[in-house]
Amino acid sequence: MTTDLSSTISIDPSQEALGRDAISRLLAIVNSSDDGILGLDLQGTITSWNPGAEKIFSYTPQEVIGQTMAFLMPANRLDEEDNILKKMLKGVTVNQLETERVGKGGHHIAVSIKACPVMSLDGKVIGFSKIIRDITTQKKEAQALIDVNNELIFQNEEKVKRAAELVIANEELTYQNNEKEKRLKELIFQNEEKAKRAAELVVANEELLHQNEEKAKRAAELVLASEEKAKRVHELVVANEELLYQNEEKVKRADELVIANEEKTKRVDELVIANFEKAKRSAELEASIKETHQTEYQMLTSLNALSLARDNETGNHVIRTQHYVRAIATRLFEMGKYPDQINRETIELMFNAAPLHDLGKVGIPDTILQKKREIDR
Repeated sequence: MTTDLSSTISIDPSQEALGRDAISRLLAIVNSSDDGILGLDLQGTITSWNPGAEKIFSYTPQEVIGQTMAFLMPANRLDEEDNILKKMLKGVTVNQLETERVGKGGHHIAVSIKACPVMSLDGKVIGFSKIIRDITTQKKEAQALIDVNNELIFQNEEKVKRAAELVIANEELTYQNNEKEKRLKELIFQNEEKAKRAAELVVANEELLHQNEEKAKRAAELVLASEEKAKRVHELVVANEELLYQNEEKVKRADELVIANEEKTKRVDELVIANFEKAKRSAELEASIKETHQTEYQMLTSLNALSLARDNETGNHVIRTQHYVRAIATRLFEMGKYPDQINRETIELMFNAAPLHDLGKVGIPDTILQKKREIDR
């Protein structure tokens, strides 16, 4: 014969009060969150809308509860919500989906969405929850960084262009100096020819000796002047060669600057990716910890309920034991005893685990557990 345990379960008023307190704390967390936290039924209809969602989308709960998510969808993403709903109906959680939604007034909002099914104790999907985070500021900051890097690359390209133009100008100046040197050489040659003609004229025309001597002097002076000019030209050529060398060095420095800036851009991109991955891992770890704590609490609650169902006196004893454990552990914590073993989190775990000390009674038959003992008179 099978005993229906559910018919023997009684709800203790203190347990009911603890449940209401837990719900109140959970509601306070939801209402204080800056993220939008939504509840939906199996048809995708909104059943709850926290202040964080109202802050992001500017819709009040009265405006959205009872509607589907369609009014928040951009025209180019209408199928996205159906795909999310299908996955959650299969019990699949959608993690960190970066997309867009439409706020009140029609403006687009960049968001990160985590959607997960709400399961009953028998493993059936009974509803859905969504956590929506506004990432508009993060998107704008990332785009601003990209714009700054693009501007820096453009400026470096302009510097390279200017350096190339300077090289061309120096080459043109060198060409002009070479042309001047050719003209000076031609002038020296012409002066030498004139000197020869003057000497021949002195020999042929002795009566004009004085005049020819004067012309020879002038020619000699012109030769000296030409030699001085040639010296100046040589100095100018040397100066131009030095200028060319300096320009080549400037071009090298410009190339090195471009390479350094490209390397800096690469490091910035790697840093952005690393920060994004770190934030993603932190969020996944936090969600996993919360899920583990919830599972442990549900298991302890179920085992405690099973003890209450077998023996009401055992159940009351379990509840008293819980509070004794908490009171003793709290007093030890306040006295500074065992600081490495006792803290607020440990006290709560001890409180939740205390009901398990009499769990062995669950396996004792009712004929023994509930047998009335005869008292010797």
